[in-house]
Amino acid sequence: MAKASSRAASNKARELEPFDKRSINLAKFKPDLTAKDFKALFPPPGGLITFPFFSIETLTCTKTIGLGRTNLTIIRPTIVQIDQATPRASFDRRVTPSRNPVIQMHFEPSAYGITSVATYIMEFTIQAFGQSTFNLSGFAGPARF
Repeated sequence: MAKASSRAASNKARELEPFDKRSINLAKFKPDLTAKDFKALFPPPGGLITFPFFSIETLTCTKTIGLGRTNLTIIRPTIVQIDQATPRASFDRRVTPSRNPVIQMHFEPSAYGITSVATYIMEFTIQAFGQSTFNLSGFAGPARF
């Protein structure tokens, strides 16, 4: 069998070392700050860990539409009272036996300039007199029509 010329051999691309030998052992690396150092530099205020949440939008009975497709849909309310200090919507299942009363909250993050994946907290204030049953459901993704 003939040997390849040295010129042909030099034209081949060569790896510095084989790919499978290039592995990193993370156990050999020491962190810049230990968990104890980090806690000493940034202690939680009052011993509690707080998260910097801020309100993106507040929707109420008097303001049911936000930016984009963000809105509240109130289905079968018994009373929507907006002329008191705290506006409210009330529901009575006995008055609407053909359909359950519902409040739907729709939120479109991109309408507020949010383009990354994130966790959102949606908050409701519910006051119930007597026995009540609530069904919570959610959907994340493109709008369903």
